[in-house]
Amino acid sequence: MATRSIYEKLSSEREPYVTRARVAAKLTIPSLFTEETQNTATVALKTPYQGVGAQGVKSLANKLLMALMPPNRPFFRMVIPDAKVTSSLERFEQAKREQQKGEIETKLSKVERMIMGELEVKQLRTALFEALKQLIVCGNVLVHISDKAVKVFRLDKYVVKRDQDGKPKLVIVKESVDIDDLPTEVQAKVKPDNTDDKKVDLYTHVERRSSKWHVYQKAGDVVMPKSKGSYPLDACPWLALRMVQVDGEDYGRSHVEEHMGDLKALENLEKSIQEGALAASRLIFMVRPNSTVRVQDLQQAVNGGFVKGNVDDVIPLQIERYHQMSSAKELAATIRQSLAMSFLMSSGIQRQAERVTAEEIRVMANELETTLGGVYSLLSNELQAPIIAVEYNRLKRRKTLPDIGIEATPEIVSGMEALGRTEEMSKMNQLIQNMAALGEDVLVKYVNVDEVIKRYAAALGVETDGLIKDSAQRQQEAEQEAETQALAQAMPQIATNSMQ
Repeated sequence: MATRSIYEKLSSEREPYVTRARVAAKLTIPSLFTEETQNTATVALKTPYQGVGAQGVKSLANKLLMALMPPNRPFFRMVIPDAKVTSSLERFEQAKREQQKGEIETKLSKVERMIMGELEVKQLRTALFEALKQLIVCGNVLVHISDKAVKVFRLDKYVVKRDQDGKPKLVIVKESVDIDDLPTEVQAKVKPDNTDDKKVDLYTHVERRSSKWHVYQKAGDVVMPKSKGSYPLDACPWLALRMVQVDGEDYGRSHVEEHMGDLKALENLEKSIQEGALAASRLIFMVRPNSTVRVQDLQQAVNGGFVKGNVDDVIPLQIERYHQMSSAKELAATIRQSLAMSFLMSSGIQRQAERVTAEEIRVMANELETTLGGVYSLLSNELQAPIIAVEYNRLKRRKTLPDIGIEATPEIVSGMEALGRTEEMSKMNQLIQNMAALGEDVLVKYVNVDEVIKRYAAALGVETDGLIKDSAQRQQEAEQEAETQALAQAMPQIATNSMQ
């Protein structure tokens, strides 16, 4: 079956999720998911009567981003898997690695910094923030990590098919491109789908077969040259993410969808309150039909002036709806409080500071995991792990990684273990403090200071080349200092001998 036909068939199965996503966007941030034919640059979007939805989405997205990608530290660590020792040679190699662990940790830390550097160049945090907002509102989003940038596709731009375990096995992306942007040999074979704008549909077909992902692109029904390729099974750069997993469904559900009732109720209440307040704010006076007071005199009277008439002949028009308005405000306040708790807006854990402590990150991750019912762990498996696998695989292909001497694998740091190498450094500090309590001579006898410094530097992600003196430099400086002292001690004796 042609790629276009497969996409059209799967898009019909996707339609209910798209419809719910548009409803959710209208109650929160309308620009996140507009009508497919709507141009947000030229068409004014309807603004919700309440701002709780938008505030909640941005607040929750910010907390998820902070937990998934903590600032100033990697959200993963490179580790060497424990190998099963079966021979004396393997025992020797393992003992050798233990002796060189500080040096190995330094190299692993360098690999972590290289991967994070690649992600920073691609502005992953910015793209990930937009992807998280899509997940919270629409429940689904597609993230593509290319060699140069990270691109986010909303739900109506792609289709996905999953296996029984919930893992994607087919992803097709549909983009509209200018026919003039296609290679010359393709332009002659493709007819534009939109003759006015000369637009053509570009399909990217990504499919999992046996032990690899296979990818190719089609402009209409024409295969793009040099578009065929493959990815390792665990390093596919096309990530079909979902917010809430539902067994047997190819698409996920959103956090906003779970609280749609409260959002709709608050929207209607705020609309009624605002319209009632506008009506009550109008100042209109009524004059009795047979009154001697003339309306024209009232209109022309200056402030502090006089008008002939009876005070009872002129009365203001009032709306006697105070009780109903008060009830609506109380109900709206209750719903606002419920939504604030659901979107973690009332949490005071995260400080507005440039540097956030590891303890705050740990507590925030735990709160997300507890409140959102496993969403944080799902994103850790479907987002964090593939991102690192993709970048690590690319750096290995470029052969730019330092030679560690043994195969290392990335390990995601998440949940209650969200401290990574910082947690390891904290444990080392505790160990050294406990040993210091036994006496200074114990520290001198049992602690290898060189190894401690290397592990501290690796935990902090600091490059030690040229910063920390190695044993050869320290030995050379010690010898020079000994020669200087010996010369200083010998100078008085030389002077005495010369005087004699």
